[in-house]
Amino acid sequence: MNQKIHAKNIKIGNIIEINGKLFEVRKKEHVKPGKGGAFIQVELQGTDFNQKLNERFRPEETLEKAIMEEQNAQFLYEDGGNIVFMFENGEQFELNKSDFAPLSNFLTNGTEVKVEMHDGNVISFRFLQDKISVKIASADPSFKGQTAASSYKNAVLENGEKILVPTYIEAGDHVLIDPNTLEYAGRA
Repeated sequence: MNQKIHAKNIKIGNIIEINGKLFEVRKKEHVKPGKGGAFIQVELQGTDFNQKLNERFRPEETLEKAIMEEQNAQFLYEDGGNIVFMFENGEQFELNKSDFAPLSNFLTNGTEVKVEMHDGNVISFRFLQDKISVKIASADPSFKGQTAASSYKNAVLENGEKILVPTYIEAGDHVLIDPNTLEYAGRA
């Protein structure tokens, strides 16, 4: 089941249908070139994890937004390459961990998530908490003269994921990140 939506109203995380396939909006940018009409540039990831698209839509163009069923679930454990969850009704289900990376790399026992399903199939999940504490394994060196307000540097977390952090963050520091966007959110 889908609903019609104008391209200008899509948001990151929306699931849209293109040519019978479902895609999650990963990035969205409104572009107004010097010549010609404005357009919406979006980066899409296929929900089957096999295809990425970069598409341009006119702001008033109509798209099909998939209606998602949402349920809360709890992460239980990792079993080989699968991650196991349990719905509030006690029903358990498994997902391929690599299909949901990098989000799946931040799951710990008991993590609460909101699972999005379409036609009974799990399409994605989002963390219910807005910040989690992680440890920095390594970070690029800081250089004299960099200002903390505007400068960021590369860092690697203990789980191997890379993020941008302010220049004053060093290896061994604990930081807060938004687990849904994987962006730095403050010191822990």
